[in-house]
Amino acid sequence: MRIRLPWITRTDRARWRAARSIADLGHLTALWLEGEVASHPSCATPNYGPDKETAHLVPILAAANRAGYLTDNSQPGLIERGSDGDLWEQRAAVIGWIHRDNQQLVRCITTAARDAGLLVCVDHPGSDIPVTKVDGQDYTIFGAVPPEYLRVLWSARLIDRDLFTTLTNAASITVVDPQYGRDSLLWPVLTKALAHHALVLPTGIRLEGTVFPASSCIDLPNATPQP
Repeated sequence: MRIRLPWITRTDRARWRAARSIADLGHLTALWLEGEVASHPSCATPNYGPDKETAHLVPILAAANRAGYLTDNSQPGLIERGSDGDLWEQRAAVIGWIHRDNQQLVRCITTAARDAGLLVCVDHPGSDIPVTKVDGQDYTIFGAVPPEYLRVLWSARLIDRDLFTTLTNAASITVVDPQYGRDSLLWPVLTKALAHHALVLPTGIRLEGTVFPASSCIDLPNATPQP
């Protein structure tokens, strides 16, 4: 039986505190998605990974994070009954940040999404998009995160002060499928948008025994999500 501690381990805390760029946060988030890092600053419960419903999205979400799109929240499109009998309807959706200097990636994702008929929100806190309904009533919204809420997601104990400032100035990108229950459009569109984009390597954090220089980049491998 695996014991889950109610606090972030020293190792994970040191990893997140060592991050100095959005690329660093993206790589650590990818490792968390893949189970290599136990805790994520924006996850309310330490030592827990992503929800089971997003397991099939891990390859594309990890690729997006390694390409410079730091994802904060995502969900698949689905329609199902909960254990209490309530009807849950979800739109496929993802929200995250991209460094302001990386306008090529911003355009790549937003253009591909709009061309496919997806809903796109760039910055503009308050421009919220409903993504989940329970028995026909709006339950969850995605959209640009207000700066004051960023500190709730990224605790001062776990992120460098200067990096937090960089994050508050980053472009907030939200992409949502307008059709509830559909899970076959957004993820292939995001995969295609990232397919030819250079992988942004971390600037100083140690990953699997190797420290990459800031100027390094390699090709992003194609990742095909499950429908």
